[in-house]
Amino acid sequence: MKSQSMLKLAESGNTSTVEEQWMQLVESQDLSLSEFASYQCVLAELCKRDKQSFAATLGWAAIEGLCAGHSKSEVLDVAAPFLLAIGDHGDLRKQVADLYREAYEGREALEELLQEAGIEKGRPVRRALRTLQVALEIKEGDYLAGRHEDMAARVDSISLPDWTFSITTPAGSKTFGAVTLADEYRPAKETEFVVMQCFAPEALLERIRREPAEVVIELCRENDNTLDSDELLARLTPSLLPESEWKKWWTRARTALKKFPKVKIEGRSPYELTYIEDEVTHEGHFEEDFAKQRDVQSQLVSVDRYVRECRQRKEDPCLDALRRCADTMSERARRFAKDKAGSADICWLCAARAGELAGYDAPVEEAIEYFRPRNEFKKTLQVISVESLYGTFLECFCRVHTDDWAARLLEWFPSLPYVACDLAAKRLVDHGCTGEDFAPVFQRLMKHPEEGFDVLLWLWNGPGDELSIQQIEPIGLVSRIIRVLESARLRGEVSKARLREMLDRARSVLGARRCEKFKQCVETIDLGMAQALRNQIRRADSLGQAVKEDFVRILLAKFPEEDAKAHLPLWERSDVLYVTRTGMTQRSAEIDHHLNVKMAENAKAIGAAAEHGDLSENSEYKFALEERDLLRAKLGQMNEEMDMAHVMTADDVDTGCLSIGTRAIFKKTTDDSKYEMTFFGPWEADLSCCRFNYNAPLAQRLMGLKVGETVEFDHDGAVGTYQLIAIENAIKDWDL
Repeated sequence: MKSQSMLKLAESGNTSTVEEQWMQLVESQDLSLSEFASYQCVLAELCKRDKQSFAATLGWAAIEGLCAGHSKSEVLDVAAPFLLAIGDHGDLRKQVADLYREAYEGREALEELLQEAGIEKGRPVRRALRTLQVALEIKEGDYLAGRHEDMAARVDSISLPDWTFSITTPAGSKTFGAVTLADEYRPAKETEFVVMQCFAPEALLERIRREPAEVVIELCRENDNTLDSDELLARLTPSLLPESEWKKWWTRARTALKKFPKVKIEGRSPYELTYIEDEVTHEGHFEEDFAKQRDVQSQLVSVDRYVRECRQRKEDPCLDALRRCADTMSERARRFAKDKAGSADICWLCAARAGELAGYDAPVEEAIEYFRPRNEFKKTLQVISVESLYGTFLECFCRVHTDDWAARLLEWFPSLPYVACDLAAKRLVDHGCTGEDFAPVFQRLMKHPEEGFDVLLWLWNGPGDELSIQQIEPIGLVSRIIRVLESARLRGEVSKARLREMLDRARSVLGARRCEKFKQCVETIDLGMAQALRNQIRRADSLGQAVKEDFVRILLAKFPEEDAKAHLPLWERSDVLYVTRTGMTQRSAEIDHHLNVKMAENAKAIGAAAEHGDLSENSEYKFALEERDLLRAKLGQMNEEMDMAHVMTADDVDTGCLSIGTRAIFKKTTDDSKYEMTFFGPWEADLSCCRFNYNAPLAQRLMGLKVGETVEFDHDGAVGTYQLIAIENAIKDWDL
């Protein structure tokens, strides 16, 4: 639309050019009145920028110029929108009021109505214009439709000069003044849906059955040109159409609507219906949509959608339109480059992407020249939110770092987002990289899975068939994916938005094709691995209930003996390590200290020792490497125990016999002296306090003992025959 170019001038603050072009339009009279009315957006933009007087001057000049070649009633169709856009401006209000006087010259009690409406002063502009439109348009016998509810009325009489309206509604008769009437009702045709529903329901039902498509279109237009099938169902049934007829009628309506190109039907149950009022081309709709977007990545989404729709329609996109979009993005990038470099980065990528789609090299080349001295691609990568940008990002990155881009990209690989992994890996493989080049990257990732969660998911899902790169054993991948998810969920190390993104993508990838990948993984593992994996899955609330249940079901189908273990006494379970909440917290702190303090200090020691020269004769270096291996082994053991751990609460403790979480009180049979023992997991055990690890041989011998039974003791603190006289819940006090 031509008004859009002038709107952009107004947005830029170029008032002199706006005034020049505006006056040329007024003098040339090339535009129809309806087209001229669309220029109200230019006046509104000027008012937003505190230039109301300037906008009013343009509006006044246009109205005066149009009056020379058009009737006053025709000019009112332009003047009213202009006054609405500018708002409360005295001179323009009077100009519009005078137009009403001339257009409706001779109309009885016109001055009284102008005073009542408050067009020259007193009432808000919108309310005043609405009052004049309604009061001057309707006559006795006309129909009205409610503005705020599905209600209709018929005008019985109009009393002048006070402009009082008597109306009839299904609820009875009412009397309104002109302002209140216009607030509550709008003029309506006798054949309008809501009018017929209130005053001719039988005729409306006949029309619904005879003309289903026309009825749907009418209701869609009443609802701002959009409607879904559920809303339509509620509107028609059961007040008009019996519910038993709905499905058959809706099928007929959909078939009939296919003959109306202005109606789009999308989705399924509920269907989304859209009525396209004008005859704007696909290209025109695209450019309007592009102009509405306020950030550059949203603009790129609009560009990608347009190109995708063109492919679906089997038509070529308009390259000129795409080039205009690329130029708009480029101009935005140039402005940001002065003081908002981070924003300019993403603008240049979007401009380059639009240029690629248009076969337009200028924005691509300019983007590369912009990035060449900055070398901050990694920061830019983190703010990309549109998937189609990753290919453009890689192209710019490789062309800027011509000599060493492959080495840089391999170094970055763990931090790549999921959707960029295939693109990056394919580019590296095409460059000549092999599995040996990727191996160190993936090995580092397995040691520090938190550094590349998206890459873990990508590896689990399987790189493209054309990528012959070394892959990791699936069992190791799924275990680390779960571990990273649980760590992120429990420790709060990532934002809520990022955590939600991680959870959603993991559940989608792991549960894809009814967990087919997991089934294949389970076929390659033994019973021990299955036990450890099942324990980890059972504790992993981050997986979601559906994925957890599917994974456990697959494991039990392959290893049915695992299910039988669930019925063993707790202390006989070798696949589960029962601990308290306090013990779990303490162990987590130990792991954190081991990882972030001990291993970090060891890494520094290795680096410091390496600086001493010849490594073959460097004993400090060798000692540091040996210590690293021991620390890694210890970390692996602690992580395996964490995978097996199950937190017991006081409610889980059975005091019917000695078990995990109980306190036993024994009495010596010879002298009535007492001896107490508490049975917890290995992380809470402390023999100095008589807290025993339930897996220790002595504790295992006592497990299952009931009150009244006796036992022989022969260890420090207790020697002789003892009778069990009481069993208490020890966790109740321990976890306070």
